[in-house]
Amino acid sequence: MLVTGSAKIEHWTPDATIVPQGAKFVGGSDEIKFTRLLPPDPSGPCLTESFSENTLMKVTTDDATIGPEVLVDAKVLLTVGIKRSPVRADPVAAGE
Repeated sequence: MLVTGSAKIEHWTPDATIVPQGAKFVGGSDEIKFTRLLPPDPSGPCLTESFSENTLMKVTTDDATIGPEVLVDAKVLLTVGIKRSPVRADPVAAGE
C-alpha cells in the first residue's frame, strides 16, 4: 500500500540556525511531503520511505548600505530517501 501526504505551514518562524548569517527573518513557509510503501502484512517493516522539506524565507540584511526594503528569497531543501531490503535467513545457520 502506498501512502503519501503533505503539509504546508504558513506564517512560520524557522530555527535560527537556518537563517543566513547577517540576515533578519521577515516571513516564510515550510512544506513537508512524504511517501511510504507499506507491506501487505502490517507486522512487516516499511519497504520504502522518503520525505522532503522545502523551506522558503523572506529575509532582509543588517548591512547599512542596503535598505531594509530589499527582500531576498532564501530556499532550503532537504530530501531523504530510504529503501529497505528484507533480511534473508542464512541457509547454513538455519541448518539446511
